[in-house]
Amino acid sequence: MRTAKVLYYLLHPLLMPLLGVALILNLELNTEFWTRIEDFIYRLVLLCTLVLPITLFFSLFVLKLINEVAIERASERKIYLAFTAFCYYLGHFLMGRFLTDPIITRYPALNLISIFLLACVFVCLALLSISFFWELSPHMASSGGIVGLLFFINLVLSVDLTLYISLAFLISGIAGSLLIILRDQKLIQLLTGWFLGFLVVTVSLFVFHS
Repeated sequence: MRTAKVLYYLLHPLLMPLLGVALILNLELNTEFWTRIEDFIYRLVLLCTLVLPITLFFSLFVLKLINEVAIERASERKIYLAFTAFCYYLGHFLMGRFLTDPIITRYPALNLISIFLLACVFVCLALLSISFFWELSPHMASSGGIVGLLFFINLVLSVDLTLYISLAFLISGIAGSLLIILRDQKLIQLLTGWFLGFLVVTVSLFVFHS
């Protein structure tokens, strides 16, 4: 059970944007100039999608606005999703300002990162809307979102990611099994959450990518 809990937190939804950005950044050539850009992007995404949300959640816990950092209650999960969507949008907004530099626009991967962060916002808002009448798993939605990103890159950018897609499906299965063991969630909830993340990310990338 302890191993299951460790894996549960290692597959936390907050890691989805950082993982997706890492996959996108690896598409570009490793030049000296690109390395400097890459370091900046990692810091920006880490700040907006991981450090800032964790800081906000911990502050809410200290102020006793939420009862536990694990976010188990439905009302607290709504706060979590709303704050997470805001932080992700902040990352998308700052990426958009960064992309106004004509030198930076030579790298299409950066535009893809900006769109992916926006897609993550849409996933959070979709989960937030549905949470008023049904509980879906952010873990599964994030897993589906990563598969959606890999599917888009494989199909549209003609990059063979078959191995990565297979690995992402395996991780999705592990995440689903952990949720059944630890959270006693139903299979229909897990599958719906996964397909929600997959569809929202995939459609967002197809719509906004130029």
